[in-house]
Amino acid sequence: MGLGYSFGFSPILGAVGFSLLAALGMGLVQRRTRQRADTLIGVLWAIGIILIDLNPSYKADLLSYLFGSILAVPTGDL
Repeated sequence: MGLGYSFGFSPILGAVGFSLLAALGMGLVQRRTRQRADTLIGVLWAIGIILIDLNPSYKADLLSYLFGSILAVPTGDL
């Protein structure tokens, strides 16, 4: 999402694109270095947080992207 905000396109598209690239990159790094997957996920999470923090125009609520909104849940599911 940080890449999307930084480069001026949809944060969701940025998250999907980065997720696909990150999964491929994590697979390659894990095979070559034998690092655990949770270590690599933590590193990528930190990179994303840094990118979002470096963007001065970021004003959205990151938690709404991570956990969703209670207003988007249909009444039948409640």
